[in-house]
Amino acid sequence: MDMCVNGECKSVGCDGRLNSDVAEDNCRVCGGDGSTCKTISGEINETLPQGGYVELIILPKGSVHIDITEVGTTKNYLALKSSGHSYYINGAWSIDWPRTFIVAGTVFSYTRSEKSPEKITALGPTAEDLVFMVLVQEPKVAIRYEYNIPVEPDSRQAVEFSWTYTQWSECSRSCGSGILAVKVVCVRNDNLSKVNETYCKNLPKPPSQSQQCNTQPCPAEWSEGEWSPCTQTCGGGIQERSVMCAQLTRGAQLQVVHESFCKLQRPEEKRPCNRRACPPIWSVGDWSRCDTQCGPGEMTRAVRCIRMDVEKEVDEAFCESSSKPEAVSKCNNAPCPIARWITGDWNKCSVSCGKGIQRRNVACQTYQGTTVNTCNLISKPLSQRYCQKNCGSVCLDLASGSYCHLVLKHQLCDRKYFREICCRTCAAIGSRSHGGSFFSL
Repeated sequence: MDMCVNGECKSVGCDGRLNSDVAEDNCRVCGGDGSTCKTISGEINETLPQGGYVELIILPKGSVHIDITEVGTTKNYLALKSSGHSYYINGAWSIDWPRTFIVAGTVFSYTRSEKSPEKITALGPTAEDLVFMVLVQEPKVAIRYEYNIPVEPDSRQAVEFSWTYTQWSECSRSCGSGILAVKVVCVRNDNLSKVNETYCKNLPKPPSQSQQCNTQPCPAEWSEGEWSPCTQTCGGGIQERSVMCAQLTRGAQLQVVHESFCKLQRPEEKRPCNRRACPPIWSVGDWSRCDTQCGPGEMTRAVRCIRMDVEKEVDEAFCESSSKPEAVSKCNNAPCPIARWITGDWNKCSVSCGKGIQRRNVACQTYQGTTVNTCNLISKPLSQRYCQKNCGSVCLDLASGSYCHLVLKHQLCDRKYFREICCRTCAAIGSRSHGGSFFSL
């Protein structure tokens, strides 16, 4: 198993440690020497009666690295059941689709297609005895099998181990100084299979060996650097890189030489990138003024879907609706001044002489001049008042109707109030009685 750490791929051994080369042996023992199991393999090639299930292989508990494969493609079906009567794969005349099955504590993989042989495999170990069968649809049955089963401790033979050299590797370079190397590995002496180094830990380990090879200089060739990021994310941009003619010399040193030494055509240093058209984006205008001077109002702005590469407005359907900016916004949340009483100018007195009435307009208005009825009536200003006009030397009866006749009849002209409102009547009587006015204006 490998693991990516900070962008670098590192191996993980079966012991769960980074950069560990400890691996499972064929008995599925981590760091084992392969001595705890033995391999059972063979091939069944028989003619069997059609129309039923036939048991072929009994798989003991603890089996690992199980591989049961049909030889060639037939109409027959592999099947798997317990040692009792529990069917797991293709049992009871029911054919399963190829997939994985959790059986006896491990994962079995069942594959089948028209062009490849049928196969059942598992890593194991199995937690119970299992039975492999075949549902015979045509008489010719050919099956290859292999699995490893545990070995009793008493039946194991003593195994010896030793260090040995691997073969020389190929030269790491064809020119410019490469390395030939041989590694030292721990092996079983009986079959020379590689095992974990812990089995040779008590033996002196010989040193690894290496030597230089292919030390001649390499032919000059173009060396390209990494492409720079594209200058644009869409709509067409440019990438650049460095290009130089270089030669790998003895000691694996890279030396820049004249371009004439490089025979092939010079690689490009610039290339276009991200040439796909840029998707349209939302473009917004300036906000308008608030449509009210106070109180809740709104301001608006233009919101358009624009193709930036041609700076042209397109249908809004081409822009992402979920990211569309607001075209209307609230404004002026400060409250407006309350309505108040507004008074007009007083008009002229209703009479030209004596006591009359003056009137003026009084209205409850908002700051916008709209008449409303929300003002306090208690504080309402007067809309009319009495007025007094000086009559000068003119003596007139101010009372209406027969009022002054009654004043005369009841001889009330000697009183100031009645003389004022019935001036002409009282003056005439006084003139007749005394030869002149008995009161002065």
